[in-house]
Amino acid sequence: MIRAAVALGLVTVALAVMLAQERTPRAFDAVSIREAQPTDSDGGGMRLQRNGDIRVDHLSLTTIVAIAHQLDTYRVVNAPDWSNVTFYDIVARANADSSREDTFAMMRAMLADRFALTAHRDTRPIQGFAIVRTGTRAPGLQPSTINCEQNLRAPRCAESGITSNTVRAFGTPVASLTKIVASVLRAPVVDRSGLTGTFDVDLRWSRDATPTDDAPVLPTALQEQLGLRLQREQVPTEVLVIDRIEHPTEN
Repeated sequence: MIRAAVALGLVTVALAVMLAQERTPRAFDAVSIREAQPTDSDGGGMRLQRNGDIRVDHLSLTTIVAIAHQLDTYRVVNAPDWSNVTFYDIVARANADSSREDTFAMMRAMLADRFALTAHRDTRPIQGFAIVRTGTRAPGLQPSTINCEQNLRAPRCAESGITSNTVRAFGTPVASLTKIVASVLRAPVVDRSGLTGTFDVDLRWSRDATPTDDAPVLPTALQEQLGLRLQREQVPTEVLVIDRIEHPTEN
């Protein structure tokens, strides 16, 4: 009886250890964090390696938090002003093959460890837009006979392409176009067009605030080329609320 109780106790302890290990995210083996030197451009980026290493070049802390939590930057709220204007260079070594999910989990653990980040999810109304119809037919949005999201091998699907200021897509629902518009505007956008099915989309807009003759700003392009209009609206959006964040600890 005693031996059975001891054996049961050892099994229980072993299971508890295994569960604790499963709940504990992997961590980077080594992390170097340095404040980036000022440049004439706010542009930066991040590279993910197959072995789980990451390299961050000249990104604001708010942007790094958004990437780690797989959110658009506008969905990170309550961040202090300094986290939006202070940029960092980060090199983190994992030294083990990692999935994208593993890498982002390790980034979140790094932010908690080195920046004392604590945060929680919430749903809040954010100033955004609704896509509605203008009532005018436009040449850039035509009903399609194919669905490229369900069948990538369908005719013409391989011809689709998206750049920083163009969308040429075939057999796509308006919901997918809505996501592209949201990423460009950096604001939540909902589809209230009532359009169903799939469409062939041909849209071009100016990357700059000042339009050119053949490339208007995005809201104008949507209206003239697709017959869609942006309507300001408070959009309930899942956000990450920053509870605490500090300047990084030393390397």
